[in-house]
Amino acid sequence: MTMHEERGLPHRWALAKIEELIPLDGVFVDGDWVESKDQDADGDIRLIQLADVGDGTFLDKSDRHLTKKKAYQLGCTFLKAGDILVARMPDPLGRCCIFPLKGEERYVTVVDVCVIRLSDSSVEPKYLAHLVNSPQIRGEIAKYQSGSTRKRISRGNLSKIRLPIAPLPEQRRIVAKIDELFSELDKGVESLTIAREQLKAYRQSALKHAFEGKLTEDWRKKNVNTGIGETLRQRVLGLRRQEWEKAERARLQIEGRLPARDDWKRRYPEPEVFDRQELPDLPSQWCWVGLDEIVSGKPRSMQSGPFGSNLRHSEFRKSGVLVLGIDNVREGYFSIGSENHISEEKFRELEKYQARPGDLLITVMASLGRTCIVPRDLEKAIITKHVYRVSMEEELLYPEYFNLLLQSQTVSRIRMFKNAQGQTRPGLNSSILKALPLPLCCRDEQVEIASRLSSQVSNIDVATSQIDVELARAAALKRSILKHAFTGKLVAQEPADEPVWVLLDRIKGERERAAPKRVRGKSEAA
Repeated sequence: MTMHEERGLPHRWALAKIEELIPLDGVFVDGDWVESKDQDADGDIRLIQLADVGDGTFLDKSDRHLTKKKAYQLGCTFLKAGDILVARMPDPLGRCCIFPLKGEERYVTVVDVCVIRLSDSSVEPKYLAHLVNSPQIRGEIAKYQSGSTRKRISRGNLSKIRLPIAPLPEQRRIVAKIDELFSELDKGVESLTIAREQLKAYRQSALKHAFEGKLTEDWRKKNVNTGIGETLRQRVLGLRRQEWEKAERARLQIEGRLPARDDWKRRYPEPEVFDRQELPDLPSQWCWVGLDEIVSGKPRSMQSGPFGSNLRHSEFRKSGVLVLGIDNVREGYFSIGSENHISEEKFRELEKYQARPGDLLITVMASLGRTCIVPRDLEKAIITKHVYRVSMEEELLYPEYFNLLLQSQTVSRIRMFKNAQGQTRPGLNSSILKALPLPLCCRDEQVEIASRLSSQVSNIDVATSQIDVELARAAALKRSILKHAFTGKLVAQEPADEPVWVLLDRIKGERERAAPKRVRGKSEAA
């Protein structure tokens, strides 16, 4: 293969498939099919998983093991330091890193991680790892991906991709330059990440301070006659019951079943009881209240969206009535998100799931526990099954206060996550939400807390967003560096470098000479 046959490549480069790069003692295999029943927490062989494979970095996260005996029984491939690991499942698909851990027969990997073992005399491992992580090859991987719910790439499809390979000396120069540039970028990223974590901690500190009653101590001293939490709680509970009775009476009248006596009032659903143990002390004017106690007594004041076949993704369209899902509920604020819609006809069918202006929204699946307030000027919309909406009586309660409260790492949010159900995909349900304990103060103080916090949180969020922009810029710059590297624009080409096709022919020749020859249908080794 000559250089001019490889259009667009620098002189002495060539395109090659992974199998053409594997030396005689190399490896290009999937990981091993190690099931849960094969694992042993006391085993001396560690099972490397998808979570360990970062985008260019080995993350070293997992803690699964099996015995050496079981690894031999399963015929596992033991990893070596310097092996290239390619994730065959998201996210992102095809991410790649160098395995750094040393130790003979101490590590194996799961089947969804592909293992590539090269040698310094064939292809520089870090060159190939950087190449697989480059925008060019990620684009090729996307072309060969398969699967409907979770995309993946098979090793067979991975082997079809033709890779731009530089001469070995140039590979080493490219790796050195990438490492140099990435090192500088990583220092900046590390500083930005630390700053972001500090802002996150400061945000939580401000929220915690507020909902312990410390932020408005001065306000309470100046406003001693504004009321106390317990009095407000009783008013809310009284209005909650009145609203329920009003709605229930109207329903019974419509159905023609309103009895002469008031026995039907006994069916009033009392609020969920919440666990009062280990609740921290509050200011004397405050009290603890369960989330279910502050929900309006009007029908459907706390509910999630339609389940199952009642609303399918295939029914979403570009225009019509807005559908609010997880991506609309951010960390404390509403986002227009992907703007899914349904037809007017479908809306009439699902009108009972309509989001009311001023409702508190809580995500109960996937990105768990995010909250926001439905904008009061939002067009009509419905919610999806992954979102709960909570309506409260706004003349007595201030929804923005509770929105901020449920973002804080206080007992309210801690219990939310502690009680979440499910191993692989934890979720929340109405019982968990209704039993959340919330610190309650008078409405005027709720407004004061939300007002003071909003400016603090807003400033923190702006600074965090600026950091996110810089982190995204650093990631984009890394992609640009990789793109330049594998189009031959990062380092100079040297005339003395051996053309890469000579290297490829040498690898091919070594493998062919080592392969057993066949005589009359049998190998010579038979």
